[in-house]
Amino acid sequence: MASTDGRTKIAFFLVTLMILTPLATAASVSDFSSGTSEVEVVLDDASTFTNEVDGSVDLPVGESITSASVAVSTSPAVHGAHTRIDIETMPRVWNPNYNGQKTAFSQPTDFQFEDGATSTPVSLKAEGLLTDFESDQAGFMDTTSPPPSSGAPWSHGSLFGGAIIPSNCASGSDCWGTGLFDIDYTDDNGGSAYAQTLLSPTLDMTSAAIKDPSVYFDSWHQLATHSTSGQNPNYRYADCAYVEIRSAPTSVFDPVEHQFEHIDFDIQNSSGVSFGSGYYQRGNGQANQKINGACNGVQYDEYALGGTSTSAFNQDGWGNMKLDLSSYGGSYIQLRFVLEHNNIPLSSGYSLDNNTMPGWYIDNFRFGSVLPQSGWMGVRNLLPNVGGGDNHPNGYGLLTIEAETTSTAVLSVDVIDPVTGFIVVDENNNSMSGLIGSVLELWDINSSTYPTVDLKFNFNSGPDQLSTPVLHGFSIGTRVGTGFNQSMNSPNPPENGIWSSQGLGDLMMYNPEVIDTAFTADKFRSHFSHPIASITPYIQDDCAESPEISVSMNDYNVIMQNNVKYTLGETAGMPSSALGFSAVLSYQNPCDVAGIWFDLEFAHYAENVRIDVAGDGDMEYAFDEPAFDMFGRQTLFISSKDANDIHYGSESRTLTLGLSGSVDGGEFMLPVGATILAAEVSFENNQIISTTNPNEGFDWSLMSGLEEVVLGSIGNQTDGSAEMYPVEMNLSSALNTLMQSSLTPTAHIDANGNGWKKFRFNIESLNASSGGTIDLIGLDVVYDLTHYLSSGNNFASELSQGVALSSSTSGSATVPIVVHSTSGGGLSLSSLSVITSPGYTTTATLVGNPIGLYPNGEIYEVTSTHTVSSLTGAQFQEANLMFESVTGNVELSYSDLNGFGEVENSNGYITLQSSSVTDITEGKEITWRFTVNNVWEDTEEVKIYAGQKATNGVNGLPSAIVLAPPGGNAVENDVGITAFSILNDEGIAQNLDAGNSNRNLRMTGSVRLEALSVSPDPLSYFTVVEERSINSTGETPVFEWTEIANQSGTISGDFDWTVDLGPTTAGDHVYRFRITGYEGGDTVCPASEYRPDGDCAIPFNLSIDQFAPELVSVKVLNGQVDPNYESNWRSLVDDTWVIPSNNQYIKVGVTDLQDLPATIDLHYWVEYQHDANSDGVADLSEYATVALTGDGAYPTANYTGNYNDLANQEQDPVGRVSMFLEGYDLAGNSIDGGEAGIFNDEVTYAS
Repeated sequence: MASTDGRTKIAFFLVTLMILTPLATAASVSDFSSGTSEVEVVLDDASTFTNEVDGSVDLPVGESITSASVAVSTSPAVHGAHTRIDIETMPRVWNPNYNGQKTAFSQPTDFQFEDGATSTPVSLKAEGLLTDFESDQAGFMDTTSPPPSSGAPWSHGSLFGGAIIPSNCASGSDCWGTGLFDIDYTDDNGGSAYAQTLLSPTLDMTSAAIKDPSVYFDSWHQLATHSTSGQNPNYRYADCAYVEIRSAPTSVFDPVEHQFEHIDFDIQNSSGVSFGSGYYQRGNGQANQKINGACNGVQYDEYALGGTSTSAFNQDGWGNMKLDLSSYGGSYIQLRFVLEHNNIPLSSGYSLDNNTMPGWYIDNFRFGSVLPQSGWMGVRNLLPNVGGGDNHPNGYGLLTIEAETTSTAVLSVDVIDPVTGFIVVDENNNSMSGLIGSVLELWDINSSTYPTVDLKFNFNSGPDQLSTPVLHGFSIGTRVGTGFNQSMNSPNPPENGIWSSQGLGDLMMYNPEVIDTAFTADKFRSHFSHPIASITPYIQDDCAESPEISVSMNDYNVIMQNNVKYTLGETAGMPSSALGFSAVLSYQNPCDVAGIWFDLEFAHYAENVRIDVAGDGDMEYAFDEPAFDMFGRQTLFISSKDANDIHYGSESRTLTLGLSGSVDGGEFMLPVGATILAAEVSFENNQIISTTNPNEGFDWSLMSGLEEVVLGSIGNQTDGSAEMYPVEMNLSSALNTLMQSSLTPTAHIDANGNGWKKFRFNIESLNASSGGTIDLIGLDVVYDLTHYLSSGNNFASELSQGVALSSSTSGSATVPIVVHSTSGGGLSLSSLSVITSPGYTTTATLVGNPIGLYPNGEIYEVTSTHTVSSLTGAQFQEANLMFESVTGNVELSYSDLNGFGEVENSNGYITLQSSSVTDITEGKEITWRFTVNNVWEDTEEVKIYAGQKATNGVNGLPSAIVLAPPGGNAVENDVGITAFSILNDEGIAQNLDAGNSNRNLRMTGSVRLEALSVSPDPLSYFTVVEERSINSTGETPVFEWTEIANQSGTISGDFDWTVDLGPTTAGDHVYRFRITGYEGGDTVCPASEYRPDGDCAIPFNLSIDQFAPELVSVKVLNGQVDPNYESNWRSLVDDTWVIPSNNQYIKVGVTDLQDLPATIDLHYWVEYQHDANSDGVADLSEYATVALTGDGAYPTANYTGNYNDLANQEQDPVGRVSMFLEGYDLAGNSIDGGEAGIFNDEVTYAS
């Protein structure tokens, strides 16, 4: 027995174990569907900025979720990629015929982009040499030999302020001059005689492209002049200036064989100087009104420049000189500009005539025809990604342009929509046209609106058409840098795309700058619109040693290795975040460098982040108050808040200094628990400055609540940014101090229960005038933050709904965690914890399978079952039925304790009807009954969840029903008239603009819910007829509508309604038909064919005629005679004898006050032809009909026609003919012309 008991216990144990085993399969889920415990959710599709995939979770089907939580952290979308196009990209890269029409030119012949089949940089095409010398020496060089022992020779540079030459350079700011900034060349070289020479580049006179064999240049001179006193002084020109030329058959000049010789000016075609005015003959020795004979480069009696070019006829002194080179055709030539100082002593009676003697200046040199004024090269179909890879999270990234430009040779860029050909407009409503700079930001172009863009590079040659931009190439994406082909200021500038480092101590600096639009006047700053996430230097050199690369970011100086990636916040020595950088490149030994590049990755933070667990339209987490800005980045000040405690933001705030000499303001907010990675602010238009100390501005600090951290002192500056005050305007340390302080208050709790702290600036300047203002701009705070979704966010219940919505019936269901935003960016999900348990089952069925829920008066039924396995140790406690839609939610409940009730129906979307419950094994079966009310706004989809709660507190897995009919309208509460007609008494539809009726106004039509065949609840609306009248009691007559009839809706929505307009209504009237009294939804206007008015009513015009046409005579033609004679007609009355005929003519007279019909119908019965049953009775069905046509007379018209009654001829007994008449006027009033039957007809005659 003992042994048997043991076996029995074991058997019971095994059975119990088998029963309990299903309940032991409860799952614990900590990984996402990707198999990882943390996922990065990237939002980079500009068409939706939605990610439904990365955050999904796989959960067991059929198991209830007992608890769930997940961490949501700031984690920007990090992206970097670029495409570069230059002459190394492919052969003939700029030529449309060889690049698949990737490029286009305004006029290809205006451009230089190839030399034969070899690509060149792109520029406007010049015949020879043209330059305005702006930022460009243009190949000219000083050849003064020996150089002066003191002073300066020919120099290139900028003149400002009229200090040297009153009018400065001829155009722009740059030109060539003798001792450019020296107002007296005669004291150079220790005062001894010397000559300054300037050599031109080689000019090719062999080229057939040269149409004009001439040189033109602008000239200004003021040379040493001696003069006598008196009214008619004599002048002697001690010094001279002239041009020399040499020629050779090749471009190589032999210094012995190819000597320079003087070339005279074509003075007749020059301007500014003339014979005897700035242009003089060389004399012998010292001669009056001539150049001194010591001028060695010019022969006796030849002309040269002397004295001054300034005169009464040329007040600014600049003239244009021409050299005729036609005699040098087929040669290569060089020009040399010579200024001779002869150190001639003053003769007796002569004095120095000049106050200043700057010497000779030249500008705007031209050999060949001028350049085209402008032109463009287009580059087509650029994508927001590289090679089909991931899109930039925002826009198109950076456009880095490598080009040689000057103040006159301007290169600008337009961004074009290739579909429309119009200029692209970015998200900030900026027109992307005329963009100038070496680095342009294209982040704000919506790549959904513009999936591809074209670039148009606009070339302009300046006011004198002498200088062209030169485009070497460009990158689009996230690379910045230079191939040393662009304009650069450096002590040792690159030449021909190569920087030749001299070694130790020779530095090349690179500082990428973009336009900061935060300032009122656009300012170039090393400050990108998105934080830098990583930086990889890439140096092109031919050096044996590694380059020394020093990069400065946010006061961090990092020595980097070439082609190594440095990640901010991760790589040692790097800052956590930065918006810009500067770099210095150097070598220990001489080295040639072809390029310095930096491949960047940028961190994109998303705006208006919202998280929808299960993708059912419910937002379980929303970071979307306008003043919150981006998830992980704050760039907005608080501008206001509304009655619902929603905060709004702006990009700037103006602070005004108070009487106390201080002001608080510039408030902004950050989420509690944030760790600040980088923070800065800027200001402009500052008027808060000391009235006693010209160097003193203000002191400022950062505050939160009553806590304060001093930032420092700002000097007397109008504008300020972090570059100018790297300590005083760096907010990172102060924000972290205040954020971590337990004394700073939580100032705001958002809709998700997350706390926010507010921060503000305090500015103090005790010596400044009160009322002074300052504009705070450019706030930028980058931070880390983690929030958690758990029971407070309904995380577990939403995951349960996701399982219920899944089509999976076994295994696992993939539940999406959908993330939305309004801009590119990202976040991370981690610390996932989901616990599930079996044993709780719910089913639900919508009885009748309606496609939607509509306010039509119908009672809807949902049947649900709810069971709790006894093995759970719990029982059923409560059931609920939830309706979820984007326009509203409803929740019903049932428990044995409280019965049926409404948990949430505050808006009255449904009305709970009498419902029932039945006990079933381990649970309940419930029938929920309800009607839908018209206050529930339209929605495309409704999800219905039936769920339950057990006595152990577990919320069981719900069952889901989804209503999503094609085209939407799962709920529809808008109504409208879908069909409408006016019929007269004859049943003829009337023209609504010009209808006719008698007093009985008959209307037919339909009322439906919008875009559905479902009619609304007939008790929810009325249809009314209104009549228009004119109220002329005021100054201006107005139309008024008066209701004359109304009725409630019909059950089917179809109406056939006759309104009695009354016995006195006559003439023309205007009416309208409309729906009234409908609340909740909108009354939509009928189709355009009904010409609805502003109230969505259907107007119609009626002419009312209450008088019926009157039958005055019925006559028959007396045999086969002329019907035009009235005497041939005789009246027809009952029992009249008429001879049968196969062509019996009849005439009927009808009179009416208006609207006589065009025809009337004669119904006739010939006894021996139509009496089908030979019973002698004229049945209605036996009558034949013929139309009688009126003659159009008024007020009495005659209607004639003919018929055949020959069948009665010679019959016995005598046959009879019965006839009655039917006709209506336009108003539908009928003629009283009898009815069917011998005793009811109009006439019965014998034949």
